[in-house]
Amino acid sequence: MIGLIYMKEIKKHSKNSSYSLKSFAKINLTFEVLRKTENSLHEITGVFQTINLHDEMEFSSATSIKVDCNNVYIPQESNLVFIAIQKLKKIFNIKNEGVHIKISKNIPVSSGFGGGSSNAAITLMTLNKLWNLKLTRSELIEIAVELGSDVPFFIIGGTARISGVGEIVEKLPLIKTTPIMLSFFNYSGFNKTKNMYQELTENNFSNGENTDNLVKCLKNQDPVDDNIFYNVFNKIAEKSFPNINERFKDLSNITGSKSILCGAGPSIFSVIKKPDDVSEINLPFLNTYTCDK
Repeated sequence: MIGLIYMKEIKKHSKNSSYSLKSFAKINLTFEVLRKTENSLHEITGVFQTINLHDEMEFSSATSIKVDCNNVYIPQESNLVFIAIQKLKKIFNIKNEGVHIKISKNIPVSSGFGGGSSNAAITLMTLNKLWNLKLTRSELIEIAVELGSDVPFFIIGGTARISGVGEIVEKLPLIKTTPIMLSFFNYSGFNKTKNMYQELTENNFSNGENTDNLVKCLKNQDPVDDNIFYNVFNKIAEKSFPNINERFKDLSNITGSKSILCGAGPSIFSVIKKPDDVSEINLPFLNTYTCDK
């Protein structure tokens, strides 16, 4: 379990009870919306995958709360990390514990990689250890889903199936693929994910067949064809991100396989079918990564 692996890999500095660790990005190998619930949420299913693009996070014991981030566009009060800290303090009536957190962002903000959700999940797991809360994985996920539908996945990480409104996470065997090429694009608007969901209609909903087929392949350790990858937001991406369909085509021409939106976009990914053919490509908006366990 990647969450537990994260914790094992924490570098502890005993003098002041501080920890350093990585917070990984993710891509959606499949992402389907099944229906809209009575309380206006969306029931989803999909297979998510962490990749070796990551932020660096440092935690140290303190009497106050402070979150420093090298990205000035993420103020402390709206940082999901800060919100996660406040939620833990409120739930457990923690008054005398604080923490100072330093975040070095490498994951592009609001680009579809779940960086903020990953940071929040790492925060929950690390404070569970730092504050000796002794929460189980299930209890951490219960808190995580209140922060966002992507956060529970990052408690587990690796390759996992997500269901419900994000709170059901099933660990899967790691997908075996050649390297993945990412095309980075930043989004400067507000409420991107909410807006993307609002663009969906019942005609965009599915029965989860793409996800079921991928899960079956992974469990049977069968080869995975890129045609099985799917993101419902691909269908409506052009409305929010002009010219993105051309970007899909351009990336596919380079990799030789299908291009898929990362989360709610606007970044996209594609599996490189023949890594040797693209090894010489050096473009500023393209980067190559691998799946992370």
